[in-house]
Amino acid sequence: MVRALKGLAGGIRRECQVRPAHVDNLPPSLPLPARGRCAVDIKRPHSTGHTSSPTLPYTSDMKLVLLACLAAVAVAAPQFIDRPVVLVLRDDRQDNGDGNFNFAFEADNGIVEERSGTPGVVGQANMQGSFRFPLPDGSFAEVRYVADEGGFRPESPLLPTPHPLPAHAIEQIRIAEEQRARGITFE
Repeated sequence: MVRALKGLAGGIRRECQVRPAHVDNLPPSLPLPARGRCAVDIKRPHSTGHTSSPTLPYTSDMKLVLLACLAAVAVAAPQFIDRPVVLVLRDDRQDNGDGNFNFAFEADNGIVEERSGTPGVVGQANMQGSFRFPLPDGSFAEVRYVADEGGFRPESPLLPTPHPLPAHAIEQIRIAEEQRARGITFE
């Protein structure tokens, strides 16, 4: 319920009184906002005819938070200090437009990639190639691969391999193969 509109020096102060049911039970010694009253200062129009926005007490706090966020972003940005510049020695690309392509890339830090592709039977691109990159110990890792209808199949001495089967498992597999050859099946 609006109580009054009072003229103030430099603006209009609008007071309103909110009366939820529990406000009547509060003691009158509580501050006005706790008793359900509110006040908003609205600036008068300037001589140019424009009105300014209401004065908010949190404007300086919002500016401070915004400045802190920008500072945090600046501090968290990646620092590219002491990183060597890598030159591209070779970048050959050939696309015939019919699904056949060749690609070769080499950088002066030892990274090399070569790839060639042809159209696949079911619309995919069949590719084969290799890539090489330096390891921290100074040696190079090389991976050769084929990607076609059978999936992606990399080959490299650096790739993990399954552990060898224990002797008893190999014996069980041999027995199962002998039984299958004799026509013995289990259901």
